[in-house]
This record gives sequence, structure tokens and C-alpha cells, in this order.
Amino acid sequence: MPMKTSTKLLDVMFLNLPIAVALCIVAQLLTIAQGQLKAFSWQMFGINFVVAYIIACIIGMTIPCVKWGVNFAMKSKAQPGTFKFGALVNIPINTTYSVLLCFIMSVFNVCILGKGPFIGALIGFLMDIIPIWIACYIVSMIFVQPAEKLARSITHDCPTQGQHTAA
Repeated sequence: MPMKTSTKLLDVMFLNLPIAVALCIVAQLLTIAQGQLKAFSWQMFGINFVVAYIIACIIGMTIPCVKWGVNFAMKSKAQPGTFKFGALVNIPINTTYSVLLCFIMSVFNVCILGKGPFIGALIGFLMDIIPIWIACYIVSMIFVQPAEKLARSITHDCPTQGQHTAA
């Protein structure tokens, strides 16, 4: 449903906090699971969180993921306001976010911070994308409605149609 720009900005900012945290936690757990416990550091976690959060907010404000998600759910003949509709809307949104975030963060960590080769970033991306997609999908499904409600209450932007909410 339509939102004022200020509402959309707050919605994107609120929703991307837990998504960036989930992405960073899953990435760190995957690193540890690969036997690289010594590679974990809270400082790197913080840097990764800030970078992931900024990138996620840019994605949310510039790429029409929500439109793609709504179109996908409508083509699937799901009824707006249902769980099925929200779950289908989230597939293109989460896929866009997850692929871009996982790829950019892999390049950032391997090539920029680690001074490693691009092929290392590509391999890291391919190894991490599925668990990151799953984690971010679950987190976004949990937080999408609270983030939108909070953003709308702060900006006094009342919904005008149905009950559809999306990232």
C-alpha cells in the first residue's frame, strides 16, 4: 500500500536493522562452522553490520523490490492480507536483498578487507547465499509488519487500502 517517502525511509531503516544483524550473525556462524573460529572478532562484526545496514537501506530505497513482490504474489493469485500473500511478496524482496547483500559483503570482506582474490569472494558467496537467504527470509517475515506499523505511527501515515504490508 502507498507510503509517504518519510514513512518508507523509516520502514526501510527499522526493517533492515534485524536483517543486517541476521546476515552478520549467519555469516559469522558460517565462518566458525568452516573452522575459522580465530577469524571471529567483534570489531569485524561491527564493521560488517554497519556496511550491511547501509547497503540494505540503499537497496530498500532505490530498488523496487516491494513492487516486484506484490506483482509476484498477485500473479500467484494469492489474496492480499493473507499469510500466503505476505510469504509470496517476500520471495522476490528477500532474494534481491540476500543476493546483493551476500555478494557485496563477500567482496567487501574477501577482496577489500582481506586483500584476497575475487574468486574467493565468489566461492564465499556461493557457499553462504542459501543459509543467508533462509535466515533473512525468516527475519523479514517476523519484522515486516512491526517495522511498517512503527514507521506509519511515527509519520502519521495511515494505510488507505487493505491490510497488505511488505518490506
